[in-house]
Amino acid sequence: FIMARTRRRKKRTHLSDGDGGRSTSSKNLSSTSASASSRERKVPTSLVALRGPLAHSLLPELSEDLKKMLLPHTLSNLRTRRSNTLKDFVQVTGPLGVSHMVLLSATSAASYMRIVRTPHGPTVTFKIESYALTRDVVSVQRRPRAPSHAFTHPPLVVLHGFKTKPEDEDGEAVSLASVTLQNMFPAIDVRSARLHECRRVLCCSYDRETKRIQLRHYAITCKPVGASKAISNFLGKDAGGAGDGKLPDLSKYGDVSEAVAGVFGGYGSESEADEDARVILPQDYPDDATSSARRMAGKAGYNRRGEQSAVKVHELGPRLEMSIMKVEEGVCSGTVLFHQYISKTEEEAQELEERKMAASELKAQRKAEQEANVAAKQAARDAKKREKAARRSGGSGGGGGSRGGVLPAGTGR
Repeated sequence: FIMARTRRRKKRTHLSDGDGGRSTSSKNLSSTSASASSRERKVPTSLVALRGPLAHSLLPELSEDLKKMLLPHTLSNLRTRRSNTLKDFVQVTGPLGVSHMVLLSATSAASYMRIVRTPHGPTVTFKIESYALTRDVVSVQRRPRAPSHAFTHPPLVVLHGFKTKPEDEDGEAVSLASVTLQNMFPAIDVRSARLHECRRVLCCSYDRETKRIQLRHYAITCKPVGASKAISNFLGKDAGGAGDGKLPDLSKYGDVSEAVAGVFGGYGSESEADEDARVILPQDYPDDATSSARRMAGKAGYNRRGEQSAVKVHELGPRLEMSIMKVEEGVCSGTVLFHQYISKTEEEAQELEERKMAASELKAQRKAEQEANVAAKQAARDAKKREKAARRSGGSGGGGGSRGGVLPAGTGR
């Protein structure tokens, strides 16, 4: 799906609903957006886009990593153009059912990420202090794991450190940022949640001293406790293992201990974990079959319900470290609720509010004057048309007889 640029149209205040049909398409689009936004969104959907020339050259990989992190409820196939404006993105949010926009921008000083709640805001602007792409995270891992089936369900969101104190200046901004990050993903009902859908986790932690937010993206793996990797592969699916259940050749071993040490690699278990990481699963959970060949061959085992299993996480990427820079009331506009570098007194805020109210009143006054002028011009044109019609009807009635009558005396031959 390619998002086209919005065509600029002239807007006339004197045009009615049936004048030429020139405003029909814009009205249909606005009505579609209104109907879509009025519906209750059960599943939040995100749109990730780049804004500005530097963002297209510096942040394209980060944009793709964020799209993958937000899967499956994101417009991953949406292709944008550099000429697309903010108005273009806002207009497509309604028909496409987008609830959040993630806009990446960059300047010569820093990079920024804005999370916009559509259609009426608010907008939270983060300054990206540092980030690491998915390929950077994978490159430093000894055994990277990125199972494709983990992206079929949204990640779990874990928030830490976002509880603020009443004396914190940025308490409201931090609370709003935590709510925004949490609402980007669908809510989970613990009573009806299915365990096999919990494949990823997004950890968001806030450091009160540095005032920075850390984002980490992990994949969840689960393996039975008490069996090594070799023994688990040897065991069949019914026994909780991942293998096909075929017996190896034990004729060259004289004792069972030699077979265990030689074939199965000893008793040391690679799935052993700390006591805190061992849990009793309330439901069956598929084993981590990262290889597509293993999954197609049906060699992915199961962690049985009621048995003890070890839960591990493996980082997928990307990593983000950012700080809250600004919070706006509307969609990238409106009253500034918080700013990291600029603070205003109550008098300055009141003066700014009065200035905005005066500007809005002046705009309404000018619009009323324009409508009055357009109505006066239209009335003058209508009066002129009526005068012309009256002259035509009067001239045709008075001069019709002289043309076909008798000529005056002295003019005939």
